[in-house]
Amino acid sequence: MQTTFKIIGFTDKVNECDCCGKTDLKGTYAIDVDGQEMYYGSVCAANTIGMDTKSIKKVVSQIKTFENIDLAMSQAKAEATQVKIYIQAMKKGYSKNEFFIKYGVIDHVSKWETYYNFAHLTHAIEIEKIN
Repeated sequence: MQTTFKIIGFTDKVNECDCCGKTDLKGTYAIDVDGQEMYYGSVCAANTIGMDTKSIKKVVSQIKTFENIDLAMSQAKAEATQVKIYIQAMKKGYSKNEFFIKYGVIDHVSKWETYYNFAHLTHAIEIEKIN
């Protein structure tokens, strides 16, 4: 049976290599080895996986980038949903004060209003220029 390796990421919370036992490392690479999470120093990780350390660092950087994008997307979806709810509340007769007293000031809703007002103002200025 062939052993499979998957780089999970890098952590400075584990400072001991599960492969060679070296301690006081600045950090370790988390690697999935046949379904078990192991922590290897850079040299052991490179030797075990068969990649150079530069390539491993590049993979870890890509993993962090994808995690950051995933987090940003999940936050953006939540923010968009909150803005939609806020808009519906305004259409249903909530005042801004009632909404913010009940649910708290939602920063991105406030920013959305600012952007909307700015866009509306810009559009109004363009209309005045045309007339």
